[in-house]
Amino acid sequence: MKNLLIRVVFTCLSLFIAFHTIGQKADSLEFSYRPVVALKWAPLSIIDYTPTIQFALEAGTFRNQSVQAEFGWVTDLYNRTESGFDGFKLRTEYRFYFPRPIKILYNAFCGPQFMWKEVNATGKATVWRNNQTYQEIISVRLSNQTFSYYITSGCVFRFFGPFWFEVAASLGLRRLEVYIANVPEDAVLSGGVGNGGIFNPVRGEGTYHLIGFNINFRFIYLIK
Repeated sequence: MKNLLIRVVFTCLSLFIAFHTIGQKADSLEFSYRPVVALKWAPLSIIDYTPTIQFALEAGTFRNQSVQAEFGWVTDLYNRTESGFDGFKLRTEYRFYFPRPIKILYNAFCGPQFMWKEVNATGKATVWRNNQTYQEIISVRLSNQTFSYYITSGCVFRFFGPFWFEVAASLGLRRLEVYIANVPEDAVLSGGVGNGGIFNPVRGEGTYHLIGFNINFRFIYLIK
């Protein structure tokens, strides 16, 4: 509960910073960060529960708007499991940048975000075969798919030259789909499935709807 409260407070503060700029006088505002094309790298994704090597491309659309596409390769980077896991992450985002007071060093933004993440791993399962006349241990494929619908808000800061960085928080809904593949038609699972590591669909097969929250940090190379 304490961690959830901290996350909600952080998100509210980010939104307050974004919308606070609307009330400023027009002659004291400007756009500092104007993305034509920007390349981004998300270092925090490497230390995630399922490490992801993740890059993004942002392109400007209108004067204070942009669209961003992000791709990540999920891999068992630290060899935490016996059989490893793999997958991908796709994220799209549309941003509205708010003009900032001239003396302020950041540009705030807000917008909708969609993410699709899939993680797969090989596991062992004990099943009944041939009308449940005998048991057998077989290899199965575990799949965990997440579809997220978020509202994201954050700030972009200048580092030096064409290098910038951003901090953002996203809050919304997640749909988690867990299923097990490569199970023979006559097989009946007699217990849980494991792979001797951290990736295991402990909720069991099915679809789950959850509240989602995440914090992102990215390094930016701005191309003008």
